Amino acid sequence: MLHTRTTYHVSHLFFLVTCSLFLVLWSLFFVPLTVHAADPKPTIKDAAGYSAKYISQSIPDPIEMEAGETRTITIKFRNTGTQTWNASGARYISAYTMEPRDRSSVFADSTWKSKKQTNAITKTTKPGEVAELTVVLRAPTIAGEYTEEFYLAAENYSWLEGGYFFLKLVVSPTHTVTEEGDTSSSSNTVPALLAKKSFMTRSKITAAGGETIPFTLAYRNVGAESWGDTVLQVSADDPSLFADTSWESKTVIATQTKSTEVGGFLRQKFVFRTPPKQGTYTLTFRLVVKGVVVGETKLPVIVSTDAPSSYRVVRLPDDTIEEMIEDTTSVDEEHISLIDEPWIRVGLFVVKETVRVRVSDTYRVVVDGIDVATLAPGKSIKLYHNAGSYTARIGVKRYHGSESLELIPKTNDSAVYTIESYERLVSWKGPKNFNAYRGKLEMRKGQKSDDVWVVNDLLLSDYAKGISENSNGSPMEYLKAQSVAQVSYAYAIMQTDKYGIFDVVATTGDQLYLGYNSELLMPRFVQAAESVRGYVVTYDKVPVITPYFANTNGKTKSWKSVWGGTEKPWLVPVVANYDKGKKLFGHGVGMSQLDAAARADKEGLGWKELLRYYYTGTKVAKLFE
Repeated sequence: MLHTRTTYHVSHLFFLVTCSLFLVLWSLFFVPLTVHAADPKPTIKDAAGYSAKYISQSIPDPIEMEAGETRTITIKFRNTGTQTWNASGARYISAYTMEPRDRSSVFADSTWKSKKQTNAITKTTKPGEVAELTVVLRAPTIAGEYTEEFYLAAENYSWLEGGYFFLKLVVSPTHTVTEEGDTSSSSNTVPALLAKKSFMTRSKITAAGGETIPFTLAYRNVGAESWGDTVLQVSADDPSLFADTSWESKTVIATQTKSTEVGGFLRQKFVFRTPPKQGTYTLTFRLVVKGVVVGETKLPVIVSTDAPSSYRVVRLPDDTIEEMIEDTTSVDEEHISLIDEPWIRVGLFVVKETVRVRVSDTYRVVVDGIDVATLAPGKSIKLYHNAGSYTARIGVKRYHGSESLELIPKTNDSAVYTIESYERLVSWKGPKNFNAYRGKLEMRKGQKSDDVWVVNDLLLSDYAKGISENSNGSPMEYLKAQSVAQVSYAYAIMQTDKYGIFDVVATTGDQLYLGYNSELLMPRFVQAAESVRGYVVTYDKVPVITPYFANTNGKTKSWKSVWGGTEKPWLVPVVANYDKGKKLFGHGVGMSQLDAAARADKEGLGWKELLRYYYTGTKVAKLFE
């Protein structure tokens, strides 16, 4: 489970009426939009200097512990402020308990500074770098479910903007496992393969016929051996009545190939459909490892009303579990040769006046390819171009050249700089000025014109996070599909010589790229982009161009019908049911954003399925790590 770092608003009345259901569904299926606990928002003295962005935690929620057991967890935050975080000394960074503030935590360990304060971060962390807060938790003697809430603080100075986080913990009585899998205090024998259910979305489902139900099951490996391939199987009087198009067969929901170590957790998110006829049913889930059923969960399903007469049960093949275990090759993913992560050059604007830049990390100042100075974090520089001459000014010092000026991060490729002299406003995004960017800055004359451009040169994954052609609140699987399509589009354009000194422009002439400040406004999209980092869409094992647009009038168009030239077989018309009755908005080629978001929301389709639908005959592949 991931944690909310931004406040999302819902109707107060709706929240009161449906609180429990809302928390469960959003926390599990629209990751990372979770609202298990509200950010207490203490007074922050220096938000610009001390701000943080949650990245991950080493053990996913819920964290299961036995009474008295200790467990070490590492929470990662990126330093998004302008000040370096200290691990000791003045203003060191640690976390304090919240809700209520400064309470004594029942999970406090002797390694903490006090029962209300964790130990400090493990190392000094500069702006843009990732800090690790490693915390030892000691489970209390009373079993139960706990939520431990914390807030990062710079000691005796300020709370950290975005520094809120919480941990969901489940404490069980001390026990061992017998050969039969029962709890006991008299045996230490543990079977080789054994699972313990740690979480399920709901213990009973009541819904109308034909509804799509998002669901999550989580199991802990309590056996003596690690798991390799695992299969989640279903059984019922007629399992096909529950089948969804995302299933592998009418009896197999999904296969996971990653290893689950002893003590580790396996979480499977999926959807199923309720049977079309009113009645009471039982759906049984079975977790299978190496042909052995290691865990079984029963779910009562009550269908309150018949499905509409137009509803049709999904028809899937009758693959057996043994067949699925033997063939775990994904049908929608293929392997291609990995490359080093590419850098992409984005043309930001044509230079008309002095360019004033402030950096948040240490930057090298390079004139005509030669290092001439170093800019410390928080320092600024002025860049000029006049009559073929380039000048960089730092205070009273001036450096001159005839070819180019560059600002290059010294150690952190993802460092951020702000072009203070540049105003880029987007009406529907509010008053935010989108003038901050990651990576390098270059001022250089174009190859295809006499214009002098400011170019942002950055890692392709950082570029992906700064694209702003989505809604932050869209379904997570759609956001993942959108990010992969955007990276594929950019990589394909990079293989051409469209502009000369840069690869793409920052406008919708290619993709609307707004940089670092867009990341701050769209944290869910950023996390979606990070989760599919390095993936591209391929056709015959070659990364391909993947256009997208707002919506169709019910059917997409082919490449040739819109832009002419040679037909691209993956860009052919497909039906967009959720666009029917609407007016075409965009070119109509590739993925309809409105239709794709609706399919992810209403049908529970995953990001790979969405891409495979709009880009015919394609697969996805990992291009870089």
